[in-house]
Amino acid sequence: MRLALKSAIESGIPTYAECGGLMSLAESYFDEAGTEYPMMGVLPGSTRLTGKLKMGYHEVVALQSSPLLGKGQTARGHEFHYSEWIRPEESNAFAYAIQSRAGGESQPEGFARNNLLASYVHLHFASNPTLARNFVTACQTWKR
Repeated sequence: MRLALKSAIESGIPTYAECGGLMSLAESYFDEAGTEYPMMGVLPGSTRLTGKLKMGYHEVVALQSSPLLGKGQTARGHEFHYSEWIRPEESNAFAYAIQSRAGGESQPEGFARNNLLASYVHLHFASNPTLARNFVTACQTWKR
């Protein structure tokens, strides 16, 4: 299954992965005991459980175009997870600049390249009506 999904994503099928989806696309996953498990290897780096809850509501600004958002478009969403993505420094294909609804400095987050958008942020599709339309259009274009 991992190989079939990786092959489909690498063939260009539009892909949106949030939270656990992002974790499954990484090269590997480390549990709380430090045991490493192979994942799909679509995204560089690994994810690991931290035991610390990261939670909040955010506004995201797309740093580049993806199957859901054009560069500069915004949406809102939330994150709720006990893990982190350890990405290589050279992996700078960030999906978003996220702004916490509580304020503070914006931070880069997620991964966007070509047909793939992966992030810990769960987008609220009603916050930007073009999200679903953009994804359907990307799927129709890929099908042709």
